[in-house]
Amino acid sequence: DKWKDKLYYLNKEGELYEINTSTPGYFMLSGKNEHHISNEVTGISAFNGTVFLSGNVGIGSTISGVIKKAIISSNPLSWKTVVLTESLNGTNSGIGFVKTDPEGQKIFFGITARTQSGEQVSGSGESSLTANIYSIQTNSDSTYLTDVSTIISPFIYAKGIKKSNDIGWDYKGNLFGLDISGNGYPDEINLLKKGNHYGFPWKIGVLPNPETDVNPPALTLIDPLSNIGPHADFIGGFYNIPVTDASLNGVMATTISPYAETQAIEFDFSRKMGGFYADKGFLLFKGDNPLHAPYEGDSTMGALSMVIMDGENGNLSIQTIIKGFQSPVDMEIVDNQIFLIEGSTGKLWKVTFPERRYDAPKLKNTITIDGLADESEWNKAPWAPLDYLWMDLVSANQNTPPAPADFSGRYKALWKDTKIYILAEITDDVDDGNKYGDYPLNKYADHDCLEVFIDPDMSGGPHERSNQAFALHISTQNFTIDLRGDGVTSWSPDPARVFYGIVNSKVVRKGTLNTWEVELTLYNRYFDELQSDNSEALVTLTSGSM
Repeated sequence: DKWKDKLYYLNKEGELYEINTSTPGYFMLSGKNEHHISNEVTGISAFNGTVFLSGNVGIGSTISGVIKKAIISSNPLSWKTVVLTESLNGTNSGIGFVKTDPEGQKIFFGITARTQSGEQVSGSGESSLTANIYSIQTNSDSTYLTDVSTIISPFIYAKGIKKSNDIGWDYKGNLFGLDISGNGYPDEINLLKKGNHYGFPWKIGVLPNPETDVNPPALTLIDPLSNIGPHADFIGGFYNIPVTDASLNGVMATTISPYAETQAIEFDFSRKMGGFYADKGFLLFKGDNPLHAPYEGDSTMGALSMVIMDGENGNLSIQTIIKGFQSPVDMEIVDNQIFLIEGSTGKLWKVTFPERRYDAPKLKNTITIDGLADESEWNKAPWAPLDYLWMDLVSANQNTPPAPADFSGRYKALWKDTKIYILAEITDDVDDGNKYGDYPLNKYADHDCLEVFIDPDMSGGPHERSNQAFALHISTQNFTIDLRGDGVTSWSPDPARVFYGIVNSKVVRKGTLNTWEVELTLYNRYFDELQSDNSEALVTLTSGSM
C-alpha cells in the first residue's frame, strides 16, 4: 500500500500478514477462516488502507471467482464481497489476480479461460465471462457476474487473455498485462487498452492457434509485444519449429519463451530507482523448464529480469539480472526495492537497487538572475527531464502525458553555501501566467508557475501549515507563494502568503519557451515568513547533504 507505506504478505494458506520493511518482523492480520476464500487465494492488492483479496471458492466444475476487501484499521478485519461470479464450469478457470489502479479508483482482475485452447468441451467452450480482464470501482459491493453479455460488458476492460497472472502500470500510465499460453506456446506481454481483443482462443502470439475448433469471428485481434532479447526469447517447439534463440538468429519472440511461467510484472512507477534501472519494468519467472532458458540454460530456479521498453517501435528487451530463486510467485516494488516471495519455501527476499538522484555541481563563481542563463557555470550542470505527470485534471486523457509541443520541460541545478540555483526550460503553447499588476494570491496555483518542493533540513515533515518543508509557487511575475507556517489549520482567512526574501527569480518567454532562472535561499523549519531576519534558520549546504 504505497499510500500508507505498508507491505502485506499473503501465504498459500490464505493467511494475511503485515511486514515491517525496515527491520525484520511481521504480524498476522487475518486467516482463511475469516475471509472464507476456501479454495485458493490468488492475489492481493492494497490502496489507502483497504486490502483486496482475490481467489476461488468451490470444487471441481462448481468453482466461482471471488474478490473481497477489508479496511485494515478494523479489528478484527471485516471482510466484504466485492465481486462474485457464477459457477465458471471448468476446473481451469477462476480469478487469477487482483490489482488496484494507481489512483485507487478501480480494481482490475482477470478471469482465466476454462479450456486449454478454446475447444469445445462436453458441448461447451469458453463463456462470455472467461478469458477477460475486468475493472470495477473500488467502492463496489456484492457485484455478481454471470454469463450474460449485457451484465458483464460494462466491466470488461480487455478480451482474449487466456491466463493473466498480473498487470502493471509504467510511470507514463501505460498498462501492460501477462498472458500465460501453456501447451508449449510462448507467454505474452500485451499493451492493454480498453476494448481491445488480444487473440485467445484464435491466436497464440502472432500465429493462428492450431488446436482450437472454434471459428473466429470478424474481430481485430491485437498482437503481443515483441521481445528483441537477449533473454527469455527462445522460440519453437510448436508448428514443428525447432527450438532456437530468437535474438541470436536475427528474429524476435512474441513475447516470452514457452514454459517460462511468468509470474509477475512490475514497473518503477514511483520513479525511485536510479542508474540503469530507472523507469524500467521487471518480470518474475518461476523457471521450471529448459525450453525457455531466460537465464542462459539454468532451468531449475526462477529469475528476476529487467524489461526495457522501446516506446517508438512497440518492442521490448528482457535482460535477466538475478537468478536462483526457489519457484518465485510474486513481487512488489517499494521505492527502490523489490520484495519477492518464493512459493516453495515461503521466503521473502528484498532486492535493493540504486536510488534515483541528481548530482548538482558546486557553483564556483556567480550567477546573475536575469533569465538569460548565459554564464558558463550552467554548462557544468547536467539536464534532467521534467517528465513525471503528477496530476491530470482532464479525465479523458487517462493520465497520458501531454504532447511535447503542448508541454515539456527540463531543469538543471547548482549550489553554493546557503543557496540552490535552478535553471528550468518549459515549453508551453499557452501563456497562462499572472500578468503585471495582478494580485499575487489570486488563483496562484491555477496559473502557470514553477513549483519547487524542498525539505532543506530533510526533516520529513509536511509543508502545509508548517515550514518543515516548502512547496514554493514561483509566479511569472516573480512572486513566491506558499501556505503560512503557523500551524493554523483553518482555511479562513486564506493561509496563502507571499514569501519575501527566500527566492530571487526571473522568467523570460520567447515564443512558447519559458526560461526560469531561480536563486533559492535555504531555511530550516524555524523559518518565519513574517520576520525580516531569518539568519538563524539558514541551512548551509555541503557536498551530499541533500
